[in-house]
Amino acid sequence: MSHFEMNSLCERVGLTEAASKANVDIYWNGPSNWDVQRQIDLIESSARARSYGIAVNPVSPFAANTAIREALSNRIPVVILVSPVRVAPSAHLYFVLEDTKTSAVLVSQRLNHLLNGQGEVALLGLDPLHPGSIERFQDVEAVLHRDSPGIHVDDQTAGPFGYGDLELGAEQILHEHPRVDAIVALNANSGEAAVAAIRAAHLQNRVHVIVYDQSLQLFLLLRHGEIDSIVAQDMHGIGAKAVSDIVADRTGKYASETTYLQPKLITQANIDDESNQRFLTMRWQPQ
Repeated sequence: MSHFEMNSLCERVGLTEAASKANVDIYWNGPSNWDVQRQIDLIESSARARSYGIAVNPVSPFAANTAIREALSNRIPVVILVSPVRVAPSAHLYFVLEDTKTSAVLVSQRLNHLLNGQGEVALLGLDPLHPGSIERFQDVEAVLHRDSPGIHVDDQTAGPFGYGDLELGAEQILHEHPRVDAIVALNANSGEAAVAAIRAAHLQNRVHVIVYDQSLQLFLLLRHGEIDSIVAQDMHGIGAKAVSDIVADRTGKYASETTYLQPKLITQANIDDESNQRFLTMRWQPQ
């Protein structure tokens, strides 16, 4: 029985099932509240312990790079989940990432459906220090410009934000752009902040919210109609591929250096579809 470290904020879906089939154990650990130093410490301790492998959903796009390189220098396979980090290509380094271009297409198609091809949109939650934030922002802007020329991006917030700052940013968007038709939230916290600001302004029936990433709270808001749709990542597939890459590396088999897994757009109309329920499942216990 082998063992590898799972140092991540990513849900455990897919990991245990894949690990059970591969006869490896998972040690689950990860920082709370996006604690960068805690994540670095965990990666370093995993490297010192000569873990079988490390799967990490990065808190920062660059802060943990030294710790990651230390693990790689010890020939420990490292899989980066969901969003890239700025580490030079290396043996034993793998990426299992969100397909941000497909995500942007889903957002553009949904906005076209909601706004009939004409309207004003704001982007909330751009944070250069948040992994994947810039890629999501740039891809949404590019796809809207290409495919939805009648939909204009009125505003975007930029900078590292706590929840209170995000809510204030959403309130400012609604005040300065009274004709805004939709807010695209680039992460879960931004989505919840947008909902709170729209609720306070009594604009629930006019301003649509599309949110990246899934959580139980966001699913509840979706079912209540306060969120229009969620760009949900394939967390089950991401977890399973992480285990597969680590085992392949350790057994001398081929593993692709970078894999992109496609998201789905979840709405009130399709959330209970059987295929989407399987996609969204957070059950990780072996059956």
